[in-house]
Amino acid sequence: MDMLNGIHAISRSAANRYGRILRRSAQDAVSASELNDAIRGAQLWRDQHITPTQNCFRAVLDECTDSFPQPVCTYRLKRLVSIIRKLQRTRTHLHLGELDDIGGCRLIVDTIEEAREIWVKLRERLDIKSSKGEKNYIAQPNVSGYRSHHLLTKNVVNNQSYYVEVQIRTKLQHFWSTAVEAVGEIYGMEYKSPEVRAHISGEDSERIEFFRIVSSLFALEEDSALVPGREGSYADLCSRLRSLSCSQRLIKDLESSTDDVCKVNAEVAEGDTFFLLSFSREEQILNVMSFPDWDIDEALNAYSNLEEDSTVLQMHGGLNSEMDMDTNGVLVHAQDFTQISIAYPNYSANMREFVDRAKDYLRMEI
Repeated sequence: MDMLNGIHAISRSAANRYGRILRRSAQDAVSASELNDAIRGAQLWRDQHITPTQNCFRAVLDECTDSFPQPVCTYRLKRLVSIIRKLQRTRTHLHLGELDDIGGCRLIVDTIEEAREIWVKLRERLDIKSSKGEKNYIAQPNVSGYRSHHLLTKNVVNNQSYYVEVQIRTKLQHFWSTAVEAVGEIYGMEYKSPEVRAHISGEDSERIEFFRIVSSLFALEEDSALVPGREGSYADLCSRLRSLSCSQRLIKDLESSTDDVCKVNAEVAEGDTFFLLSFSREEQILNVMSFPDWDIDEALNAYSNLEEDSTVLQMHGGLNSEMDMDTNGVLVHAQDFTQISIAYPNYSANMREFVDRAKDYLRMEI
């Protein structure tokens, strides 16, 4: 058995075994000791993605920071609670060892042209998993309206291969995606989930249609492919948006969420380019620490420490809804402090850009 970060590493097959126990625990009777072992196994498998994801993050930074004027790059590991809930989705047969988004990097650029350019650079530098390791949702948008370019990279550490997902998107695409998440929190519905979208109706269905149409309008602005089934001219799409009975209320609720007060505790030094964001939903506090460009190791260590503290709280709380109240963290590389709102506008309640554009499309004062 290999060692990773000073501890024994588990194999992909062992991770799959733990994943099967976690999936069964949602429906079948699983003993407390068996469940605890499976949770710890899943956490260990997640921890083994730290080094591969850091390697990928460094490579992405190396390729983009000198090539683009205002890139924003983020690094994160999928939360343990999110991993477990993904495994426990009904009508799915996901395997823990095969999940390809435990480790993730995201690059946010200004234009479609920049997204295409960095995609070419990263494809040449990174080891792509296979012929299926690339999904271009910009050239072929998802029916949900989601647009981004995904690269599934393979990183080998101690003879074990790990998958790290790299997402490349424009600011408009990112504003759309985070607005979907924000609306999901407002109405208590995970609209980005394919399973949820397949079984909703009524006003929830109209909200999804709202975002599909707005995505096509954004695509028109970027001169790129429109969402399947939501093609048309600017005037036609705006008319379809206005015809939805949910539009006015949805915009009002989104606008109200941007006015929510979120206390910010920031320890930021001038000239720093790494920012560690930790957001507490329960306390509505955003904590920010900054690090200079040359101290990426310290920034990564600080993120790892934050994740370790958060994981202890999750595992202590067990598998229940309270696990969602943990601290949610992300490491951001940006040109300055003001750009962190671009990386996570739902953290800083800064979705004004999305709201203003949607109001223009609706051509109404709300």
